[in-house]
Amino acid sequence: MVALFAGGHLSIYGDILSISRHTCLQIHRSTAWMVTGLLVLHVVLISTIQKSLSLNRTSNLSALIGAGCVVGVSLLTLPYVRRHIFELFLRAHQVLAYILLYATWRHVPPGDRLLRICTITTVALLSIAFLLQLGLLLYRNRVFSLQGWPRARVSCNRPKIDGKPDSDVIIQVRVALTRPVRIEAGQYINLWMPSLTWWSWAQVHPFMVTSWSHSAQETLDILIQPRRGFSRELLKHARAASQGSASLRALIIGPHGLSENVDRYESVVLVASGFGVAAVIPYLKKLVYSYNTSTSRTRRVHLVWEIETLDIAIAVQATLNSLLEDDILKKRYILTISIYVKSDQIIGDVMKFGNHDRAVVYNRSANYDQILHAEMSGELIERLPNAQEEKGESLVMGMCHLREKLPCTNELLVAASSLVRDQIRLILRDYVHQKAKMAVLEYRP
Repeated sequence: MVALFAGGHLSIYGDILSISRHTCLQIHRSTAWMVTGLLVLHVVLISTIQKSLSLNRTSNLSALIGAGCVVGVSLLTLPYVRRHIFELFLRAHQVLAYILLYATWRHVPPGDRLLRICTITTVALLSIAFLLQLGLLLYRNRVFSLQGWPRARVSCNRPKIDGKPDSDVIIQVRVALTRPVRIEAGQYINLWMPSLTWWSWAQVHPFMVTSWSHSAQETLDILIQPRRGFSRELLKHARAASQGSASLRALIIGPHGLSENVDRYESVVLVASGFGVAAVIPYLKKLVYSYNTSTSRTRRVHLVWEIETLDIAIAVQATLNSLLEDDILKKRYILTISIYVKSDQIIGDVMKFGNHDRAVVYNRSANYDQILHAEMSGELIERLPNAQEEKGESLVMGMCHLREKLPCTNELLVAASSLVRDQIRLILRDYVHQKAKMAVLEYRP
């Protein structure tokens, strides 16, 4: 059980070990199932030896309470329960875990020094992790300074329309920090807004940061997909505000997560679907900046984005246009954007998107076999005439939804659904010998 409590929050655990959050979840999940299996085996063995269990003894009562906590945690982890009461699942999961730790301490015999040391170590590591998180929270947000708390301005791309679902609505959050923070592309923060609702004081949610700068940032931009609970309340506040946006107190914890080194690749293909574009936008900003400052080897960047409707694309159109405008160095460019719409919203097969010819909307699904074949061949990269150049490495980037069941690899950087990732993974097997790499980003919606 030491591994379950040692790191406290999984994000801190991953930062200390320099591993992804997905790997942390795998370690946490497998360790929890191991504890559950050992508990079941222990109960079966005890029930065959002892005919009765006296609850008058503290150790027996504590054992029963601990077993009940493990059963409760196991029931809460069922997909149906997590999907419908995710907020309650997180808090109940923590409370039951702390009760289990206390029951374990009461159950361990006083004379068993090894078990006592393990329990004390668990409590000590958990306390250190908690104090570390608290210290980082106070330092990052300057809670006791005269500047006051950081504030977040929340808005959305369209008002509520009767009969039209909110699946394509984007919540835009801009957090004004009291202390500048440097965030790498692909990292996320944990956002805490205690004044959002009566229950939000106990809710801390991770979100990808779409803004990027080579120096420390004073404001952070976040794109949020409205779902249930916390994000739904954010949408209500944004729509109810008279000035089009609501201002709320907000504290950040982080940044967390790993950043992929994209500067050493000659060509980079970023694959996204739906709201997954939030995970690749900071990488686009970093690649364009690195090209303009001649600090990277990248010579071509291609964003392939599949969406259901154009509403999501229109919401981030200003961001994409600014990227295309910045991508001009000596009248040359590296960024190309291909948007594939599945809902037949455009007239014809092809339509220009925004103010530039390098952003195109297609009225069909993306043909990844054809796209990756052209990118891996290197024929789309502009080269010097009559010059012998060796083809550089290629990177296919994308996003991994952490709530999906399929595992992610460390070789693909793709921000798309599991079906698209599997399809791209199969295609790239034919290009491994051509210095092609695939990396999956962790997407925090």
